[in-house]
Amino acid sequence: MEWAVGALIFATITVLIALVLVFRELRALKAGQKRDESWEGRSESLETLLAVLPHAVLVVDRDGVCLEEFSPADRGPAPEILDRLSDDAHSAYLQALRLAVDEGQTQQLRFLHEDRWYVAEIVPLPPHSYRPNTATVILRDVTAQKQSDSRAEQLGVRNEAILRSAMDGFFVVGEDYRFLEVNDAFCRMTGYEAQELLGLKISDLEVNEPPRGLGASTHARTGLHHFSTTHQHKDGHRIQLEISVIVLRDRGSKILVGFARDVTERIRAEEALRESEERFRRLSDLTFEGIAFHENGRITDANQSFARMFGYDLSEIVGGEGLDLIAPASRARVSRNFLAGYDKPYKAIGLRKDGSTFPIDIRGRLIPQEGRRLMVCAIRDVTVARRAEQALRKSEKKYRDLVETSHDLIWALDAEGRWTFVNQAVKRICLYEPEELIGRPFTDFMTPEQAAKDLELFERTKQGIPYFQYETQWLRRDGTPVILSANAIALRDEQGNVVGVTGIATDITERKKAEHERQRLERRMQEAQKLESLGVLAGGVAHDFNNFLVGILCNTSLAMEALSKDSPSHSHLQKIITASRRASELTRQMLAYSGRATYDAHPLDVSALVSELADFLRATLPKNVKLEVTTQDDLPQIEADSGQIQQVLMNLLINGSEAIGDKPGCVIVATSLRTLDDAEITLDFAEQNLVPGRFVCLEVRDTGCGMTPETQARSFDPFFTTKFTGRGLGLAAILGIVRAHRGSIKVQSTLDVGTSFSVLFPALERPSKDVASGEVRRTLPAASTVLVIDDEEDIREAVEAVLTGRGVRVLTAASGVEGLEIFAAHADEIGAVLLDMTMPGMNGDDVLQQILEIKPDASVILSSGYTEQEVIKRFGTKRLAGFVHKPYTPDVLVEQVGSVLERRGRLPRERSTPEAERKDEGIETS
Repeated sequence: MEWAVGALIFATITVLIALVLVFRELRALKAGQKRDESWEGRSESLETLLAVLPHAVLVVDRDGVCLEEFSPADRGPAPEILDRLSDDAHSAYLQALRLAVDEGQTQQLRFLHEDRWYVAEIVPLPPHSYRPNTATVILRDVTAQKQSDSRAEQLGVRNEAILRSAMDGFFVVGEDYRFLEVNDAFCRMTGYEAQELLGLKISDLEVNEPPRGLGASTHARTGLHHFSTTHQHKDGHRIQLEISVIVLRDRGSKILVGFARDVTERIRAEEALRESEERFRRLSDLTFEGIAFHENGRITDANQSFARMFGYDLSEIVGGEGLDLIAPASRARVSRNFLAGYDKPYKAIGLRKDGSTFPIDIRGRLIPQEGRRLMVCAIRDVTVARRAEQALRKSEKKYRDLVETSHDLIWALDAEGRWTFVNQAVKRICLYEPEELIGRPFTDFMTPEQAAKDLELFERTKQGIPYFQYETQWLRRDGTPVILSANAIALRDEQGNVVGVTGIATDITERKKAEHERQRLERRMQEAQKLESLGVLAGGVAHDFNNFLVGILCNTSLAMEALSKDSPSHSHLQKIITASRRASELTRQMLAYSGRATYDAHPLDVSALVSELADFLRATLPKNVKLEVTTQDDLPQIEADSGQIQQVLMNLLINGSEAIGDKPGCVIVATSLRTLDDAEITLDFAEQNLVPGRFVCLEVRDTGCGMTPETQARSFDPFFTTKFTGRGLGLAAILGIVRAHRGSIKVQSTLDVGTSFSVLFPALERPSKDVASGEVRRTLPAASTVLVIDDEEDIREAVEAVLTGRGVRVLTAASGVEGLEIFAAHADEIGAVLLDMTMPGMNGDDVLQQILEIKPDASVILSSGYTEQEVIKRFGTKRLAGFVHKPYTPDVLVEQVGSVLERRGRLPRERSTPEAERKDEGIETS
């Protein structure tokens, strides 16, 4: 996404520079008519000025030969710098110089020379001012500025990234304790969006509870910079925060900068721990098992059951040696197991206070704690338990039956990794009979890579390190993989020696497939969101372009009307109009990509369109590419702009032929009818806003080189191409056209096989009204008054010139507030208001509302670079007299204003308006 945004910004800057040069050309044209002083009279003062300039100034001819030089003493001779340029830089310099001299337009060139950056501005000299075919070169050293800008930008980006990505919350509040800035972590912490927090005070989130009754603002005033407070989450629950703050001064005002950490869960955990310890103490005293804590062999704590078991009071046991409670015959084993940290149950003989012995089971576990060797030991009197061993053996068969009927795979391996037991679940999961596995190494049923991983876990398990929820992959009898989630522990004999490994495994193959599908759908949704974000950016850039183009088109048209066709300036003005129209085409491409372009939609038979274009399409393809057309008859119509659908078809055909290249190949165009239900849309079009129903499908397939998955994932990115740069929006514009028609596009490609694009449009159930075209209005009544409200000065001046030239009185306002004042003073005189939709301060929506309050029947024409559909969404049911889309020409402006004035009865209708009036959600247009 970063390179796509960069490409759009670069295109924006390029067009803006072109606009500046166009206005300079117009000013130069006006200034040339007033020039009456001689060159000789200004020569001396010019030389004086050049001598004190901080940059080198040269006068050169068309071939770069220096005729005069004015270089600062500390910069060195400028001609030598230009002469020592690299071949590429020198060639670019000469090309820019000759373009400036030949075209009469200022050029600017940036280059790197001997580790320093220079900017050369080449200004052509008029032939009568010095000498024909000459220019002035101003050479500036911008190395320091470039380095400073780069360091500042890197530092700013780094600091912002650090604060935005911090795990702790970050906030800044002003002197009134209102939030000025917050990061994402603080928003998550409090449950508010950033914009919501910026309207709140920090005290709005605080809950004053004793003993933490002081808020963050109070702590800051009292000098406490690290403290805990209670805040209220947006959903109402309370959270505990640890806050660190510091008071700083920013532009003469005090601000409070702070970091916050949510410690709610930690405090809850501490309270839960205290409660747990208390519960443990109570439960341990109630249990029949004896529990004791040992450190270096001495008993540090024990429960009452432990003391009763050995016939002592608790006070007599604590502090004594643990082995004193073990019969001499078992002390060596118990000591060895304690030292080894053995954590499995084993048998021993206990020694009571009265000297009697009794059988016990012991289980101990080490508790590492800052270098101390602590062990908790549980001891059970198994005198009664041994009597139950016989009954336990009798019940063994019952438990074996449970194992055999288990849904999960239960298995056991010997110390060499060979199967010793496996239950019947292996038949269902792996398609093997249990006896087929007995005696064989478990690695026989895995790929070599998986076997190496599982062997490592097997060896670790034999060392007493169990593993849980480990995912492994086995092979079924038919060779297909099965994914298992396994748990395993070591098998030990009565002496504690490892004799094998046992475990249980669950078949999660289907669950993994479902997770993979979910991830695939999430990736597709992310791609759709990325394209939507880029579309919003492209639409905004196109809106700004349209504002500039209104001034250019109107002013240039007026200039052409004032000049005769044989004027030398006529051709220059025509070039300006041509360049402006090309810029307008660029905005249409941007709007097409964003899905906000304006289309002339009408019922369209896609099959008939493809059939009509078949011969033309064949002529446009190379000789080695064969075109096959297959259309389905009786397809329902779609509501679409036929020109835009032709563009989609042509672009896909060109892509297909370029994918085929020089080898023989075929491009197939087919139409069909598809009906999609919810399941199909979820599977294939989850990221696109489709509703179930009938769709007309236009499919274009080729037998070309195909695309890799990486190329296919980026195929709809703006300016992305696998051929050469400068290809424009390409498939991205097609995607915009399809989205604007409420359709969808799907691409399938296989490398070295070919690519298929399927474009779906909703089938039309009803025909739309035809719209006729008419003549262009040329005149307006002199008695009419129009108020123009627009924050762009160039647009106001251009509209005023167009309407005044046709006999209309024009009032102008640079803002909504000024426009309302003028309208209130001249409401009875004003026949129509031309209102810009987007202005700083009071926008078009607010201005329209107040105009209608002043005069409910006022005729307001809205002007915007956005489409009419976007305006309808924003203004809802507010009544408008008309809409004019930027950029517009003088003829379009006059036609729209004249239509509105006719409806108000201020202009007698000269002829019937050929374009039918229509009303759509409160907007009336002509």
